[in-house]
Amino acid sequence: MKIKSKFSLFFLIFCILLLPNKLYSQACTQFELLKAGTSYTIKNYDPKGRLTSTSKNKVLKVEKKTEGMEAVIKNDITTINNEPLGSGIIKMRCEKGVMHYDLRAMLNPQSMAEFEGMQMQMENTTLELPSNLQPGQQLSEGNLKMKINNKGINIATVELKIYNRNVNEFEQITTEAGIFDTYKISYNTEMITTTSIPLKVLTSTVEWYSVKYGIVRSETFNRNGKPIGYSVLVEFKQ
Repeated sequence: MKIKSKFSLFFLIFCILLLPNKLYSQACTQFELLKAGTSYTIKNYDPKGRLTSTSKNKVLKVEKKTEGMEAVIKNDITTINNEPLGSGIIKMRCEKGVMHYDLRAMLNPQSMAEFEGMQMQMENTTLELPSNLQPGQQLSEGNLKMKINNKGINIATVELKIYNRNVNEFEQITTEAGIFDTYKISYNTEMITTTSIPLKVLTSTVEWYSVKYGIVRSETFNRNGKPIGYSVLVEFKQ
């Protein structure tokens, strides 16, 4: 291709530099969770199918970033009697078509309630999920380290590790919220809580993940393979 002028050359270079950011933005628009005003509800059940809590979430705002987008989400968890169990703000972002989920959302709100009002220092707080999932694919690990301090004194340390993440198969599932095309993803979790004595908890989880809508269903098992509980997406509004 023959460039006729310096202006044409400058314009071409400008377009080439601009193109990646545009492609990143387009790759992220397929995620319905990255739209302001979106709300979704997840219900949590025990192994016998009895409701234990409800998690209501609303996307407060979405900001465009250099290589994608970031959503700020308000999370409220209530008991079966609709009493407050926990609340907070979590962030979810998309960079180059890869979703980064806030690992803090995986912490048990009942366990964390005893540390309310204390200072928390966190490291490595996201878990990655690419948009181009394929059965047989191995996903990257996720790690979260949290130090809890009260008036300068270290009270506890929480370390969360998510590993052995695999995309098993494609599956269409139905919930109260609708019919979803999902990928069945399995992984192991190790959580170590250290106060005076370290306490280690090992679990395994199977998730049905929709690229557009996020986690539609998840089932968690203890280290012996016995069910602990499960969660289901029951409502999704925009």
